[in-house]
Parts: sequence; C-alpha cells; structure tokens
Amino acid sequence: MTSTIKATLVGLACWLCMASASAGELEITHATVRLVPPVASATAAYATLSNRSAQALEIRQVTVNPAIADSAAIHDMQMHDGMMSMKALAVLNIPAGDQVQLQPGGKHIMLEGLKHPLKAGQTIELTLIFNDGSRQSFTAVVTDMRHQAHHHH
Repeated sequence: MTSTIKATLVGLACWLCMASASAGELEITHATVRLVPPVASATAAYATLSNRSAQALEIRQVTVNPAIADSAAIHDMQMHDGMMSMKALAVLNIPAGDQVQLQPGGKHIMLEGLKHPLKAGQTIELTLIFNDGSRQSFTAVVTDMRHQAHHHH
C-alpha cells in the first residue's frame, strides 16, 4: 500500500472512532425557565437531559432567540471553600445511557440580557448545539418557582 492510501485509511478510521451520537438521541423533559422580577436581566433554564444512545453526547453551545435574550450558556454552580460560585462550561457531557439534571444549585442554562420581562406560562425555545454541529431545539415554559417544593427524582 502506498503511504497516501495508508494515511487516508488511518484518517478514515480515526474519523469513524470520533463519530458520536448527536441530536435526536437526547430526550429533554421538564424544561422550565425561572420567572424573575421584571427588572432582572438574567434567568436560568432547567431540564432533564436523557441520552438514549450508546455513545456519549457533548453539548458545545446553547442559543436563544435574540428577541428574548442576548445570550444563553451552560453554567455550573459549585461550592468552593464554603462559597458558592458559578462558572461557564465549555462542554456539557452526557454519558451514554445516562442523564444530566439541569437544576437550581447545579448545572443550568443561563439566559443573559433579557430583552423584556418574562411572563408565567410563556414559552421560550432554546437550541442545543452538539460537538458534531447537529442541533436540537426544545421549548421551556416560564415558571414561578418560588412556591415549588424542592425534591429530586
């Protein structure tokens, strides 16, 4: 075999190994956006993300309609030295056959630069962008979470 053919085959094999699950194999349930006071410029979205594929999923970006907010990003809340801190995540990994909870006090989607006050019952479309460039949109309902019981499934 010539070195060009070998290089091509090795490259193809590597590409096949890197192929991963993508949009359509992620089930998104319980999607909500926290209702915030009219003066607030940011809020958070929560959901359960269930990977139904045999391969890990990587979410690289989240988008929101620019008429709703300037930006959307995946963030994580973590306790460090007794202080809660929030940081943006470059990638959200969802292992094969597993799920990730986007929830208060943990991983969530931040919506920043809100253009108008949100209203309870309003729906907001968010789009997840995966590492392979595929996209999956879902609708989250704006919810007043002040009186909800805090429980985990």
